[in-house]
This record gives sequence, structure tokens and C-alpha cells, in this order.
Amino acid sequence: MTNASSGRRWRKATDLIWTQFDDSTDWVVFNPVAGDIHRMADVAHDLWASVDDIPGDSVQELAAILTRRLGDASADGFAEAATASLLFMDRVGLIRPVSP
Repeated sequence: MTNASSGRRWRKATDLIWTQFDDSTDWVVFNPVAGDIHRMADVAHDLWASVDDIPGDSVQELAAILTRRLGDASADGFAEAATASLLFMDRVGLIRPVSP
């Protein structure tokens, strides 16, 4: 669901239900629209939480921006993991592209 249109932004889905258990750093998210449940690492939740109002024409561009903001851009595989995580979030409806 990527688009090359200039000025595209991404938004978090607003109707999600997130849970984090006391004995884990992982998160569980329920998407009532899709009826799906997903488990995510803490860093993936941080990535999701940082999506709103960051410009990016594609998931890859969004991942590059978030990598610079959240992680060590030189860390092996962080940018690739961020891209894969955001592509997954886009596919299952946890984030969505919106026009300006």
C-alpha cells in the first residue's frame, strides 16, 4: 500500500487494543476491524507509536526516518528490521497511509 505521491503521511490505526503483561516486554495488539491478534516486541511497539505525523512517501522512507530517530542508524539490520516491521503493520492494518 505504498504510493509515490508527494506529501504522503502515515497514521496509526486508532481502534487497536494494546496489552503488555507484567512478565514480558512484548506487546499484544488486537485489531477489532480485522479480528486479528498480533504479538510484537517492545521496539516494534515503539516504532508503531512513532508513526504519526512523520512524512514519508513509502514505508521504506518512513523506516529510514524512524531509524534515525529511534535507533542507531549504523546498527546492523535495524533499518531492514524497521522496514519489515512497518510493511507488516501496513499489511495487517496497524498503520495506514493518508493523503495530506
